[in-house]
Amino acid sequence: MHGHEIMTAENGEECLEAVDRVQFDLILMDIQMPVMNGEEALRAIRTKEQGTSHHQRVIALTAHALHTDKERFLAEGFDGYLSKPLEQGELIIEMKRVMNLTSFPRA
Repeated sequence: MHGHEIMTAENGEECLEAVDRVQFDLILMDIQMPVMNGEEALRAIRTKEQGTSHHQRVIALTAHALHTDKERFLAEGFDGYLSKPLEQGELIIEMKRVMNLTSFPRA
């Protein structure tokens, strides 16, 4: 998608295992996942970052769509927020914002 390689994880534990193996430009984190939800996975990622200069960019994807939900997820440490169902244009705008990009390279 727009020059990015995509990897999927079925749950938060699989996401953490992938983060240990691969350096990602960005993670799109579903909040409601089995085994370990997105909030728990983000806390684990942020804990691993402590004492390092690394910051993993993570956008929350959720059906929680109230304005206060967005504020809560950002306060928890997510870099961005999108409510579902989402549109591709909204996703691209938020990805660019979180990654500080003006455009994506074409594949």
